[in-house]
Amino acid sequence: MPGPSLTPLGPTGDLHNWIHDAPCTCAHVYVTFTSVAVRAANVSGAPSGSWTEISNISRTSDMLRLNTTSLSALLCSGNLSAGTYSGLRRNVQNVTVVLTIGETLAANVVHPTSLLDGSFTIASSRSSALTLDLDLAPSLHVAGSHAWFTSELGMVTGGP
Repeated sequence: MPGPSLTPLGPTGDLHNWIHDAPCTCAHVYVTFTSVAVRAANVSGAPSGSWTEISNISRTSDMLRLNTTSLSALLCSGNLSAGTYSGLRRNVQNVTVVLTIGETLAANVVHPTSLLDGSFTIASSRSSALTLDLDLAPSLHVAGSHAWFTSELGMVTGGP
């Protein structure tokens, strides 16, 4: 469950959250993300461990297009209070798989919420980038005409 959206206190900086992926044998894997929140660790005006939602807008990306082009897609951006954050949480609403034979499957999203523990800092009056690796190899399982998605995340620091 996303935490409340808070107005940043004191100096602020921007967070740009990107996603990319590793190889898969499907033709397309469309993943719809619905929210992203960050957990405060040492942030002025925010209790340690509190969650701040930075996006609740649905965004769909073809994760295989990102893989084959070595690109990342912007998942969300938000203005946050400057300080240290200790985690990121994002929700997946829907996953649609297009097999190489042309069949389309609606994957059962087993774990819609993914939590990534890891520290990152938002500097005052600066932009920061955080890239997440949505690892399809352990996340997506296809057996015959059935698919399920468990959402394994890894963090790659730096830009897109």
